[in-house]
Amino acid sequence: IAIKLYGDTSSKKIVVCGYNGSRYQNHKSMIQAFKNLCDKYGSSIHLVFPMTYGAQPEYISEVKELLNCSGYSFTLLDRFLPNEDVVAIRKTADFVVNIQETDAFSGSLKAHLYCDEVLLIGEWLKYTLLERDNVFYLKTSMQNLTESIDDALSNLEKYKKSCEGNREKMRKM
Repeated sequence: IAIKLYGDTSSKKIVVCGYNGSRYQNHKSMIQAFKNLCDKYGSSIHLVFPMTYGAQPEYISEVKELLNCSGYSFTLLDRFLPNEDVVAIRKTADFVVNIQETDAFSGSLKAHLYCDEVLLIGEWLKYTLLERDNVFYLKTSMQNLTESIDDALSNLEKYKKSCEGNREKMRKM
């Protein structure tokens, strides 16, 4: 299923950026942060932008144009996805960046945490339940986004090990 979604990315880490097409997901900031790191990671990661709902066509075009100039392979998902494809996104992601302006702790994020994926969120998003139950995730400010992404990618295996208990914590939650 992943090959159907992304093409052959077997030699790359899959990085999911946001979970909908709203401008408030800060897609452009994510793309700029990754672009700053292109020399280091451009050939080793594949960016996935799920924009299947909440996006205006002109905004999708803007994001796609920026991705075309980013130096990365990418998949921009802008059509309704069957459940199997949604599950494939959750199961194939190695790293997830979620820096939208506000959030009510979406089901998408819960699923990524349940799948023991490394999640980087904006420090302004207050997920007190996660902190209370010691669910592992990373935080960043907007001004440190590039550095936080670099740290997460450089230490991905270490952070993945730290996520290994998240599934059980999320199940209990």
